[in-house]
Amino acid sequence: MLVNGHTLLVEQYGPGNGPSVVLLHHGLGSIKAWRGQIPVLVGAGFRVIAYDRWGYGGSDARPALDLPTFATDVRDLQGILDQLEITRAALVGHSDGGTLALYFAAQVPQLVSCLVAIAAHAYVEPKMEPGIMGVKQAFENDKRIRKGLRLAHGDKVEAVFHNWFDGWHRHE
Repeated sequence: MLVNGHTLLVEQYGPGNGPSVVLLHHGLGSIKAWRGQIPVLVGAGFRVIAYDRWGYGGSDARPALDLPTFATDVRDLQGILDQLEITRAALVGHSDGGTLALYFAAQVPQLVSCLVAIAAHAYVEPKMEPGIMGVKQAFENDKRIRKGLRLAHGDKVEAVFHNWFDGWHRHE
């Protein structure tokens, strides 16, 4: 789906007339992070929309992330809902996806029927630094991390990781 000048991989599951649920993946994730939840939500009658945010998985590559504001991601989510003619949706977001859900709900609350934010971060604080550096060390030294990221992002592994790391590790 073409949204705001870039192509996003958007997948839909379940009945078209069911209540809409949008799944927003974490900072190094993709649609694949939701593979266990999608069948359960569909089985409960929901219309499920999952997508690879710009720069991730099957979506177009991205030069950089606009963290911590997620401004582009908010516009992309609005564009997806507009194109799919969804006027209200539940948002379920994990980590960066949870933060995106919070920003979106704050900016366009009339489109959000409910919100689940898991491990979202609404602001940056110094105690995040060791965790971010730990993820960087694992990325550099643990082949399993790269293998998992390759399954989610294909040849974009380096770009996905460095966009995420550079976005959260900036001094400002």
